[in-house]
Amino acid sequence: QQQQQQQQEEKKIQFTDWYFDLAEPHWVLSTRDCWLRYRQYIDTPTATSNDHDTNGGIWQLKRGLPKSPTNSTTVTNNNLPNTNDTTSTTVYEEIEGDAAIQAVLSILREGDAASTNSNESILPDYDGTNNNNNDIEQCDTQFSPYTIPTVPHEYNLRHPLIPFARIETTRSSWVWRDESILPPTTTTNAKPYHEFESTNKNMSFDGLRVDIDGTDFGYMVGEVECIVNDEGVVQGTKERIRRLVVELVGEITTPVLGEGGDGGDDASGRLHTGPALGKLETYLIRRNKKHYDACIRAGSMKK
Repeated sequence: QQQQQQQQEEKKIQFTDWYFDLAEPHWVLSTRDCWLRYRQYIDTPTATSNDHDTNGGIWQLKRGLPKSPTNSTTVTNNNLPNTNDTTSTTVYEEIEGDAAIQAVLSILREGDAASTNSNESILPDYDGTNNNNNDIEQCDTQFSPYTIPTVPHEYNLRHPLIPFARIETTRSSWVWRDESILPPTTTTNAKPYHEFESTNKNMSFDGLRVDIDGTDFGYMVGEVECIVNDEGVVQGTKERIRRLVVELVGEITTPVLGEGGDGGDDASGRLHTGPALGKLETYLIRRNKKHYDACIRAGSMKK
């Protein structure tokens, strides 16, 4: 590791994530690589963001990066065996608070329009006699004794959002700091910071964060992450992340056994050499395989 770079351990945090979509089989959010969650922090100081509610929770939407992102972008690489696999680094746009709900409403309106213009029902009809209270009642039973978060009534959701996963996480984080790195310059003759990063063999890991997550269902996974606010630095950031993963775990080529089938198509525990599965993917494989298979077919999750 480069001499002037140091990693700093952050305070361990705990939080609960509730993931939402429409009722089965109308998973129009998750099958479009849009992940709406309600995150509630446990035993942590009151959040300073105005978007957090009185319970310390916040609505968040992570969606596959559009061509022109307008919000912060998260570049992530899961703790992976095959560090040469460029597809293991994902790029998402992150939206929080009111903007997250508004983005979901926009997606649902697009679904309504598509349903109107086609013979196939893309979204369920909850009007009149088709009001599906059974879905809500089943969720109440499935997640009892926990209180399910709800989107505030003022948003006037026509299609109820139903939780399909609840995950408690304990996270330990390390952030790389490099005091030798100067802030990006705006001088006209200077080379863009992201171009320097993408071509420098001794590139800095400054600002990259390593998260180790343990879940309430016994799964642990690590990832390297960086939040950026400029689309121009995404490619350079992906390369920095890839190189840090190599620093941490090396160029692993030996097959890794997926415990309980987490790394394969079934519960046989077959060998795999792809990236480690995320928490939500593993949760769905174990508890809602039908939803997971729908995401695989749609391309929003990868085997």
